[in-house]
Amino acid sequence: MITSGEWCWGTSFYHIGSHYGFLFFRCPTSFYNRPDLKIVNQSTVSPIQFSVSSDAFEGMFELNINEKGFGFYPLDDVSKNLSIRYHRNTLPLQEFFNNHYQPLIKFVDGSNLEGNLYLKLNNAPVLISQDQLYSLDWSNTDITQESQKKEHRADSIQYKIIEVLKTQEKYSIIFDDDGKGEIADIVAIEEAEQKIIVSLFHCKFSESKTPGKRISDLYEVCGQAEKSIKWCQDPMGLIPRIVEREKAANTKSYSRFQVGGYRKLKEIYNKMKVYQTEFNISIVQPGIMKNDLSEDSIQLLSVTSSFLRDTYGINLTILCS
Repeated sequence: MITSGEWCWGTSFYHIGSHYGFLFFRCPTSFYNRPDLKIVNQSTVSPIQFSVSSDAFEGMFELNINEKGFGFYPLDDVSKNLSIRYHRNTLPLQEFFNNHYQPLIKFVDGSNLEGNLYLKLNNAPVLISQDQLYSLDWSNTDITQESQKKEHRADSIQYKIIEVLKTQEKYSIIFDDDGKGEIADIVAIEEAEQKIIVSLFHCKFSESKTPGKRISDLYEVCGQAEKSIKWCQDPMGLIPRIVEREKAANTKSYSRFQVGGYRKLKEIYNKMKVYQTEFNISIVQPGIMKNDLSEDSIQLLSVTSSFLRDTYGINLTILCS
């Protein structure tokens, strides 16, 4: 069951016509049980199908739009039995989607679809600048391998970024949060003067071992970056979430902490009660090149950058080849 609590966002990308976009699930669900949503079909003519999943379940739904309106339909036994706690009532998730809150499909041009209501932006996004892109040396990294996994794969993208962050010697916490329900692939927390700085790194593997102009290397990771804004609404909520994720890892005989631990995390939590918390968000994709981006890639990154800046004043950085 998905229980009630605060606002949460799930995310994925979707392709319709010549546009790609992201799927956001806006609903009051529990802080500790946020479902992931992901588009599972890329057809431009058939109904939109998406999964709702957590570590415990995965169900499939379909959005069908016609001249009479729209409707969400469960596609399997799991989704038929999913329910949500809403205003002290327990509702089938299908009913919740149809009558209360619809997943929001946000396209890369900034337009969005909610149910059968399609809205377009009046103004084009501000294009990303070269100052937002950072080229790294990936010579010892297999850029098709995203996660370092439990064994800390030294040739993975995630391992590379963690090692780069360690050398900067400014982070009190570096946390490997890779997996379903993640805050980000890497969460790094810095204790600065009179403030706490949280940096979220979203990593994505390249479709090829050599960098190129593939916009497909950016769809999902841009959605993950946009999804991150939910933590700006409740920065202190990061800490219990990290604790929960670490305890789950401990039951499997490993730790997600790469720098720091429970004691330092508690100190940071107490400082958050007094100090301001700032956020930085980074996309990590070695499959694209700083000086050779396609026009579609520039547009996609610009929409994500504008979204983060316009909502919470967050500067997006892109770590690439």
